[in-house]
Amino acid sequence: MKDHDYDRPRSRKARRSTRKRLLIVTEGEVTEVEYFEALKEHLELQSSQLDVVVEAGPDHEGNTPSRVVRSAVKLRDAAKKNQKSRDRLGDLEARIAYDEVWVVFDTERDGKNADLFSAAEHALDKGLYVAISRPSFESWFLLHLRDGLPAMATCDDACKKISQITRRKYACEYQKDSKDNADLHWLIDTILPFTTEAIDRGKIVAKTAFTTHEAVPETSGTKVYELVEVLWKSSPRALFGPETNSSEAEA
Repeated sequence: MKDHDYDRPRSRKARRSTRKRLLIVTEGEVTEVEYFEALKEHLELQSSQLDVVVEAGPDHEGNTPSRVVRSAVKLRDAAKKNQKSRDRLGDLEARIAYDEVWVVFDTERDGKNADLFSAAEHALDKGLYVAISRPSFESWFLLHLRDGLPAMATCDDACKKISQITRRKYACEYQKDSKDNADLHWLIDTILPFTTEAIDRGKIVAKTAFTTHEAVPETSGTKVYELVEVLWKSSPRALFGPETNSSEAEA
């Protein structure tokens, strides 16, 4: 019988990771980032075949949709270039390039500004996915709590509606220090179990909100449901079907 040579290192063909990478670039530094990071944990995406990276826009104080889009394109292209460099070095196991890139912003600041539409068109032309909310990201939060969306002009309008439903004061502005965001963390923890219901409600609202432009809502609405549905379908939780069939949360 031939002896096994256990001391000789075995040659192993490098394999490229099959795990896909998805990048989310947000306009806000706090609300959206905190939500998506919590959603990743809730959906157990660390155990999935999807690696999700969340990045805030380059400059919150002077941020515009166009800057968010430019930042997303820059991050995507840099990752692609880095991937090629690693490939040339034979590092086939590392997966750096992004398979899908999303930009997330709202209409409140730029709803009457041509920058909003030019940013959306630029993103689509560059192959990015766009999730715009009118008037703010809180529209997406509301869809976890009620059917449909009322007419809202500002983020404050959405926050007041959230406060009415939850019977807990909720403000739209947060400090960068997450320790000061107890109300935001409480709300996110409250709505996460209603994720699949919010997706279904978002689809219904989109039928009337997105009538003149595929990415920019004309009335209260959001395309965040499309992004969240991508994450949900990659989650181990999706194997067990919708999370809840409970009734509308609004009293």
